[in-house]
Amino acid sequence: MKILSVADIHITLHKEKIPYEWQVNRFKQLFDKLLELEKECDVTVIAGDIFDKKPELDEIALFLTYANRVTKPTIAIPGNHKKKKKGKTF
Repeated sequence: MKILSVADIHITLHKEKIPYEWQVNRFKQLFDKLLELEKECDVTVIAGDIFDKKPELDEIALFLTYANRVTKPTIAIPGNHKKKKKGKTF
């Protein structure tokens, strides 16, 4: 079994002094590469921290654009950036 593993994507689209389109394109390139690599794998594991903080709607939409194109079984594991309080996630 071949496993494609990625972690700590940290989608953040609202960094000051960085053009918004550049930030979006950065993640689109990553997702395109993951989709290319998944063709040779049986399963993908996203091992934590898809988002850096509580995501904005455009950040969620960007991730869902990728997630809707995935063709292999994919497992997403929460990371430490998802924790708001001990034992709780957002």
